[in-house]
Amino acid sequence: KPFSVKAGDRLPFGQYPQGENGETEPLVWRVLDVQDGKALLITEKVIDCVKYHTTRSEVDWTNSSLRSWLNGAFVSKAFDDTEQKRIAASERQSTGSPSRGTKGESAVRDRVFALSVYEADKYFLNDDDRNAAATPYAKKRGCYTSRFNNGCWWLCSPGKDKTFAAYVSSIGDVFRFGRPFGLHKCA
Repeated sequence: KPFSVKAGDRLPFGQYPQGENGETEPLVWRVLDVQDGKALLITEKVIDCVKYHTTRSEVDWTNSSLRSWLNGAFVSKAFDDTEQKRIAASERQSTGSPSRGTKGESAVRDRVFALSVYEADKYFLNDDDRNAAATPYAKKRGCYTSRFNNGCWWLCSPGKDKTFAAYVSSIGDVFRFGRPFGLHKCA
């Protein structure tokens, strides 16, 4: 049946551990954009804590551990077979970070992905709008949070070089310089 949502809507889709002891709850998603009958969604909360890549070596989104986890273990855990069929693959082209001298890599097709620096600016009004509370599950797994319980979250864009990845901080700032992904965990 047709998908009738608009930007700004919130909708439940899938389920994931969110309680401190791994209690599973429905995921709530924010609709960022709708084009050609497809909706771009982001979770309302920071739901887990994973590294962008497992080692501090030069890597881009295409080869990152985060991309592999999102399109593998996360999809399998969060969505049943019927829900998985509703997730469309999108061709993604990394924009890179020209101000940092890093280039985007070749296009890839992903079903689930981190936003780019450009999208983090485009789809949110300001830093406060980018803030996302961390679930007790994410905090227990090591997600750094602000005193207001907001967590940080990775972007697919590279940071200062290919051992850093851009991210949104726990106060909603887009950090284009990034952080070393082999050492830090965000959502």
